[in-house]
Amino acid sequence: MKRYIELKESTIFGSNASASIMAEHNPELKSYYDILGSTKIKSLSYKEANLKKEVKKI
Repeated sequence: MKRYIELKESTIFGSNASASIMAEHNPELKSYYDILGSTKIKSLSYKEANLKKEVKKI
């Protein structure tokens, strides 16, 4: 998750494409990012268990 967010926020050419490839292999990455946003994910320490709990609250 941490790497996915780093790629999404990067301005380096090709980083967004790399993030898309990661999301194809693990669709939850994109879902969590779209629902919670990078700031919330960072505050939850990138831990999937915490992300799942937070998404259930919404």
